[in-house]
Amino acid sequence: MIFYFTGTGNSEYTARKIAKNIGTDAVSIGESVKAGTYSFNMSPGESLGFVFPIYAWSVPEIVRQFVNKIELTDYSGQYAFAVFTCGASIGTAYVDLKKIMADKGIDLKYARDLVMPENYIVMFKSAGPEKQEKIFAAADEVIGEITEAVKTKSEATITGNWGPTKMLYRVTNYLFSKYALGTRKFHATEACVSCGLCEKNCPVSAIKMEENNPKWLSDSCAKCMACINRCPSQAIEYGHVTKKRRRYVHPIYRNIE
Repeated sequence: MIFYFTGTGNSEYTARKIAKNIGTDAVSIGESVKAGTYSFNMSPGESLGFVFPIYAWSVPEIVRQFVNKIELTDYSGQYAFAVFTCGASIGTAYVDLKKIMADKGIDLKYARDLVMPENYIVMFKSAGPEKQEKIFAAADEVIGEITEAVKTKSEATITGNWGPTKMLYRVTNYLFSKYALGTRKFHATEACVSCGLCEKNCPVSAIKMEENNPKWLSDSCAKCMACINRCPSQAIEYGHVTKKRRRYVHPIYRNIE
């Protein structure tokens, strides 16, 4: 069983491809959280995987909370692995996740980073189509390697001699969690067609359609960028910084909304 969290499709694509290749199910963390579902049954020989993007060099808060609450019936030390989709560095995500899982009695045996196109357009410009295709091609090769590692239950960890960089990672993640999860700057422009996809796609139910327009009712969100990147009319902005910036979604989300 593979649990994934995704905003714009990178991690869902990865999780579903691995799941198909090893013959298991891929379960959305976002949908599970919205439904309040944290109990799952595991088979004796079934592998346990987590696939999610890196947020501020660590584990997204929604993933932390999910793993803390998860209850796995018939879990008895089955092989556990993780894949971190990212634009560059994973920071302290490996050591952070390993500790969170250990607190639940789960031993993380294998972890791998996977470079995918950037979607956090609040801070970064998304890659153009040509660069995206190169990233996808390279990612598929790595996904193949991950699949083989999981099939053979290989063990591998992500190590790093960070030094002062580790403190930078920690401080950045702390500041992100404390100050960057607010929703105040999100707003819809006149281009909104009242389709309601932003409300549907929000994993933490922070958006509600009122008078045919999205309203951000929660003080905080997952910052998954699903609402802004998956809006079919590009009607959602984050302050002024996202104006004229290219939106990004993985090909599995294109033309299917």
